[in-house]
Amino acid sequence: MCGRWHAASEKVRRPKLAAYLSFRVLLLSSILFTALSSFDVQAEVSDPPVHPGYIEALGVLGHFHEAILLAEELLSSDASFSKEPVEVSRALKLSLIEFYHKVGRNERALSEIEYLLEPGRKDSNGANRQSLKALKVKADILYSLGRFAEARELHSLVYKQRKELLGDSHEDTLKSLGAVAFFHLNERDFDTAFPLLEQIKTLQVGSLGLNHPDVSQAQNNLGAALNFAGRPIDALIELKEALEFRVEWYGSNSEEVASTLANIAASLNGLGKRDQAIVTYLRSIQIISDLEDGFTFDIFPAWEGIARIMDENGNKDAAASVYRNLISQSNANLHPTHPMLQSNLRRLASVEFRRGNVDLASELARESVLSSRIWSEQEADSSVGPERRS
Repeated sequence: MCGRWHAASEKVRRPKLAAYLSFRVLLLSSILFTALSSFDVQAEVSDPPVHPGYIEALGVLGHFHEAILLAEELLSSDASFSKEPVEVSRALKLSLIEFYHKVGRNERALSEIEYLLEPGRKDSNGANRQSLKALKVKADILYSLGRFAEARELHSLVYKQRKELLGDSHEDTLKSLGAVAFFHLNERDFDTAFPLLEQIKTLQVGSLGLNHPDVSQAQNNLGAALNFAGRPIDALIELKEALEFRVEWYGSNSEEVASTLANIAASLNGLGKRDQAIVTYLRSIQIISDLEDGFTFDIFPAWEGIARIMDENGNKDAAASVYRNLISQSNANLHPTHPMLQSNLRRLASVEFRRGNVDLASELARESVLSSRIWSEQEADSSVGPERRS
């Protein structure tokens, strides 16, 4: 539930696409300059080592697979990386783990993050911003693996420690508060979730002003939550404001704009404007497809929205086809107990039942129930909170 962060408090008027491209070019140019100036380049050396900043930039641009290859190569090259400070090495390792998570390699990501967080390691220290970020990344990975009780406790722990270390209105603290609100939202505890989301927005507006990327992220999250709660009119108010700012700040072909468009499409569908919703969903999908260089779950909400609209319009064959594709992608990249897989199994079972494929629907329903039962058992087994783990 996090966007990119920029240190600016005033609205910046820029040409739409040109602003987006010029920002990316400037970012990469500055990082490449830093990379070349950070190494002793000799005449006989044609390929200097890749700078960690360049790898970070690839991640910012969504090129996760390329970033993974370069990070793995750099971390395994003692000759080129052994002289870097421990903080730089740890930061790159953490980025690599985040890239694994982004492309769905969650078992590998969990193994690496647990090793990184082992007590007594020379690059493992107490509660500081980087160590708390590592715990937050672990919580995200646990959630993707369907281990919700552990993820919820760990996000709550990170929020409390960030609040003590950094204060109520620090960007890291507010990210963690958003994660806590997300769990209340998923449990349909709206009375707790919405005050937290409003608190995030109020604190950000108070410290940053109305026209800031962080505020637009808070508006986007609040709009998505209002959609989930069945309040599409209220959601559109927040989302249209977020979209206007994001188009001007990031450019019309950015992942931030794609995220807000998918949420707006959900609002339009909630208002019965299905044709407009499909067009908006497809625009979101196109933007993400152009940006990403491989598998990404960012595209799932838009496709799920389209499948629901197709089903509601009576086009059950097309809806079933979309759900099968989503399930196939989930099977290849998610833990079998993940709720995203469970929900799409249930939706496909419902569609197949109404198509007259009763046996197939029963099989899909049993698969979903079994997956849900396994998850429930995991939840029961994970009663020991992260504070008490070594």
